[in-house]
Amino acid sequence: MTSISRRFTSHEYASALADFAFEQPNLQKLLLEIQYTTQDTYTFFIRIATESTEFIEKYLAGNSEDFYSQCHRAADRYGNEMDKAVVNLAVGSLHTYVKANLKVGHTKYSAALSILKVAGKSLQLATAHQRIGYNLMLQDQNEEAITHIKKSLAISLVSGKPFEHIALQALNSMGITLTKLGRFEEAERYHFVSLKRRRKIQGENHPGVGMTLNNIGLMYDQKGNSVLALKYFKEGLKIKKKSNAPDLSRVASLTNVANTYIDVGTFDKALKFYQSNGSRR
Repeated sequence: MTSISRRFTSHEYASALADFAFEQPNLQKLLLEIQYTTQDTYTFFIRIATESTEFIEKYLAGNSEDFYSQCHRAADRYGNEMDKAVVNLAVGSLHTYVKANLKVGHTKYSAALSILKVAGKSLQLATAHQRIGYNLMLQDQNEEAITHIKKSLAISLVSGKPFEHIALQALNSMGITLTKLGRFEEAERYHFVSLKRRRKIQGENHPGVGMTLNNIGLMYDQKGNSVLALKYFKEGLKIKKKSNAPDLSRVASLTNVANTYIDVGTFDKALKFYQSNGSRR
C-alpha cells in the first residue's frame, strides 16, 4: 500500500492507478486486519496510517473511519505519544476532508501538534501545520491559516525530497488562502511556484497539476479576469481527463469551464460544452 500511495503523488501515477485497480480488494482487507493487531504487527499499521493517509482518504474512504479508530486504540495499548500524534493527524484529515466536520478535524490536528512541536522539526510537524492551515482556511480563519502554512513551508521547502509532497500541499494552501483574501499578486506567486514544482516532481499529466491549474483559474476568476480563468480551467480539465483524475475533480473543472463560458457571454459554447462533456464524466 505504501508503494502505491507514494507513486500516486509522483510521475508514476498511471502505473499506481493500474496497480490499485488490481489490488483494491486486498487493500480493503488489509485495513480490516488492524482489529487483530498485536504488539509485533502494530508498527506496520502505524506506518500505513502515517504514510498513506491521503491515499486512504481518497480511495479507501469506506474503511478509513474504522481503521483509524482501531489504530488509535492500538496506540493506547502499544504505542508512544508520537504514534498517537500521527494517528490524530490521520483522524483529523478524515474529519476535515471526508466527513466535513471541520471543528473535530481541527481538534484532532491540534492534539497532534501539541505533541509534535515538542519533538522539533519533522515531516509530521510540517504536515500538522499544513493541515491545520487548510482546515482554518475552510473555516474562513484565513490570517491564522497563513501563520500555520508559513510554518509548514519554513520546514518543508528546505528539508529535501521526503518533504516534497507536503511542500506542494502547503504552496497550494497558501495560494488558495491568499486568493480568498484578495491578495492576488502573492497568490499568483505561490500558485506558479507550486505549478512549476509539480510539473518537475509529478510530470505534466498528473491530477495534481490539473488541480493547480484549476486553482489558478479560480484565482483569475475571483480577480475578474475571465479570459485567463477560462484558459487555465481548460488546461486543468484537459490534464485531469488525461490522467483519469477522480470523477468529482473532473466534474469541478468541467463546471468551471462551462460557467466561465457563460461569464464571457459565449452561451452557445457553454451549452455545447455541457452536451459534449457531460456524458463522459
